[in-house]
Amino acid sequence: MTTELRRRQIASATEGENGKGDKTSLTAEVSVATKKRRSSTSNTEKILFKIPVILFYAFWFTFGILVLRKTQNAIAAVRYVKRHGHTVAQEIIENSREFDDLIQMLDEEFTRPPAFLLLNQYALNMTYNFLCNTASLPGVHERLIFVTLDTVARDELKRNWPDIRQFHWPTPSLYKPFSFAEGPYQTIYLLRANLAVALLRKGKSFWMMQQDTFWRKNLFELGFEDNTSYDAIFDQLGVDEKSMRTNWVNGANFFIRANNDTIKFFERLSDKLAHWYTPDMGVMIHQCHTWSRPRCAYFPYELAHSWEWMYSEQKNPPYIMQLDCETDGGSKLMQLGKFGFQFIDSNGTCDHEKVRLARERMEAGKIEVRRTFPSKSAGSENLSRPYTPTAIDSKHFEIPIKIYDDGKLTKYVKQWKIGDKVEWRGPYPESIAWMKEGSSNLLLIAGGTGIAPFVRIVDEVLEDDGTEIRIRLLYCVRSCKDILFEEQLVEWSSQWNISVAICGSALEGKLPYLFERVDKRFDEEVFLEQFAAISKAKPGNVTVSVCGSKTMEKDVVNFATKAGVESSRVIRFPG
Repeated sequence: MTTELRRRQIASATEGENGKGDKTSLTAEVSVATKKRRSSTSNTEKILFKIPVILFYAFWFTFGILVLRKTQNAIAAVRYVKRHGHTVAQEIIENSREFDDLIQMLDEEFTRPPAFLLLNQYALNMTYNFLCNTASLPGVHERLIFVTLDTVARDELKRNWPDIRQFHWPTPSLYKPFSFAEGPYQTIYLLRANLAVALLRKGKSFWMMQQDTFWRKNLFELGFEDNTSYDAIFDQLGVDEKSMRTNWVNGANFFIRANNDTIKFFERLSDKLAHWYTPDMGVMIHQCHTWSRPRCAYFPYELAHSWEWMYSEQKNPPYIMQLDCETDGGSKLMQLGKFGFQFIDSNGTCDHEKVRLARERMEAGKIEVRRTFPSKSAGSENLSRPYTPTAIDSKHFEIPIKIYDDGKLTKYVKQWKIGDKVEWRGPYPESIAWMKEGSSNLLLIAGGTGIAPFVRIVDEVLEDDGTEIRIRLLYCVRSCKDILFEEQLVEWSSQWNISVAICGSALEGKLPYLFERVDKRFDEEVFLEQFAAISKAKPGNVTVSVCGSKTMEKDVVNFATKAGVESSRVIRFPG
């Protein structure tokens, strides 16, 4: 009995101890789980706290990169002006024989102030469009003087519009294409300011104008030159008198009266443009609003307006409208064509009926404009792209379009079916015949779909049985499967006067045996090899043309210039 009881007590005690141990273990497990949850919550809070910090630093890092890039562009532009500014200096202009001839022409042939427009070869098409627009307005052409900056612009303008007066001022730093805010663009500002100073010192009042302006009526008939209540009158920014930008100089079209105040105005403008990174309109705005003299005035919006008028209610159509609008990736002339302001036919002649219709639409407030907004509906998305025809006749045209899986437009193109209606605008012609004139050798450099314009060029050469022109085509692609018009290229290669080289760093497999192979990315070394093969040490009779990416275009222009090719023989097609 005693023994049994004692055993039961021991067993009981043992069970009690085991139970206590289980409770202790459970408590420990709960404690560990709680700590893990707290640790997980703490880590989540830390991560959530770090996200805005990371975003904050990422924003300012990106902002800093953009500022540095803008600063770098500004420094490069100012250095460009300092390096080339002497070619457009006031003293050089005033002491030149060309300027003396200009003053003599103004004295003998002008009874009213002239209108000056600047022109290099890359603005010829826009200039022809402007001259076509204004040809029917009495007395306008007689007031115009084009400052031609290269021999191509001079000769082509004289050939097509022989009665238009010129002041030829060849400026090598302005021979190439350039964009807003680049060094050459700043140099254009400086040239315009220095020419203004030179004219004003000779007592010559003048107009400054731009070709990208549509004239509905003759602005010269309104007598602005006879109004002595102001010394200078400018076109202005904004859309109406309530706009915050009203009385801000636009700087595209303006009249300046010669006196001591306007001389000081443009002398100071020239000094600032030579050392500062700024558009001339910014300086003119500041000086007009902070100087008591000269007295600045502004054309009423009913007489001179910007392209913004088209996006208004289109009431009170102005006499002139500057069309410095967005280009949707194409040329400015293409954009004007969309609005109905392109007046040159495919044969290069002026279509006066188009001019008349444009004026009627403007007066009726029926200029068709389209705005492209993001859309969730594929069918409502408004997209457009420029394409180059490879074959054209009076009844049809052929346009190659490469389909990209992620292409915004080509994803719709690949869904086209026979019978579908597709809107095409154009053509926006540029004759390619002049490209072959005076050249016995053509070096054509294409990147990807940039082969398209060269199809027409080569086919036209081959159609001429008596031609002596030799062609070398360098076609740069990512891989062999990206070669377009392969059968046609093979056919060309069989001709005595045509060589085809395929360039790329990932050219797998074999190429047709007539093709030359360049297993590397396009660079200056590749260019010089191809140039040497076609030029035979005579760069003077080689025309170089390129169509591809913007980087490729710039590289080819630079490489060709360094190789001794005249700027007039370096042709860029928009890729």
